[in-house]
Amino acid sequence: MRMITDPTRFVRRSMSHPSGWLAAILLVLLGAPPIHAQSSAMQRAVLQGQSAARDSAQKYYVDAARIAAEGRYGPAIAQLRKAMEFLPNEPQLKVDMAVLLMASGDKAGAVRELEPLAEQPSPYGPAVIQLGDFELGDGDTTAALAYYGKLTIGPDPFSPALLRMGDVAQAQGKRMDAARYYREATRTDSTFIEAWLSLGSVYVIMDRYAEGLRAFDRAVAVDPANNMAQELQRLAIQRKEEYDEGLATGKMRARIIVTETREDAARVRQMLANGADFIALATNHSIDPTAQVGGDLGFFAEGEMIPVFEQAVKQLNPGEISPVLNLPSGYGIILRVN
Repeated sequence: MRMITDPTRFVRRSMSHPSGWLAAILLVLLGAPPIHAQSSAMQRAVLQGQSAARDSAQKYYVDAARIAAEGRYGPAIAQLRKAMEFLPNEPQLKVDMAVLLMASGDKAGAVRELEPLAEQPSPYGPAVIQLGDFELGDGDTTAALAYYGKLTIGPDPFSPALLRMGDVAQAQGKRMDAARYYREATRTDSTFIEAWLSLGSVYVIMDRYAEGLRAFDRAVAVDPANNMAQELQRLAIQRKEEYDEGLATGKMRARIIVTETREDAARVRQMLANGADFIALATNHSIDPTAQVGGDLGFFAEGEMIPVFEQAVKQLNPGEISPVLNLPSGYGIILRVN
């Protein structure tokens, strides 16, 4: 069966996981351009410190990143604590420590690191964001949104909090709300490249290609050397061409969710019957490569798909969802788009 194999997701992935933290560290240590201002907080702190403290902290910080990359969080925590001895007032180090503690299974310790920063008169934004990320990781969306929302009140909202709120809305299938949060994040910080990429991504998912391409153009303008921005821009152009050609030639278009077992597929099908968003479920539950683009198979003509799939699509009206199908790649559920 023909499948879309785009190498890059059109849905932004969170940086809250330890691997994301390490990637941000390596960007700073290797001297690469930061994705946004927060990712270079440690670099700025080190450069502003006294020379001896800077050199000592940097050494332990590099060691912590290297050891954490090996999955040895205990020794990494020990090295990061040594770095904190030289820069005791650097809040970003405490946020990084909280991420490592969480990765090691010590949520209580992670929260202890963050709460003083989050509860001070002028809350430290990254600490509040991380507390929200912890709640989101535990499945408590309401608590996560409460944390993010604290940073969006007033005339100067914190753009990463708006980004997170957009991510939550997108995961819930509320794409118009997601676009609104992403737009607000770009208005708050016009150089926030992740917000531009997320805005472009949600527009592409909604087939609003002109707006999506404008967002990707802005991302490339912010950082012409950013490979992610260039790749998403290229993919958006490609998908727009396919979209225009498919409409002009009257081809069929569908989305798919594939699971390993019939039981998993039946659970997903029931969620769809209860009103869940197909794209969000495809992104989060499908094992098919098209999960990266919300299950979108693109346009196809008669004879291009396997018979069982094509016959199922033909039996659906636009907007209808199939029952669970037994496919060579697993158990599938199809949404006919046009």
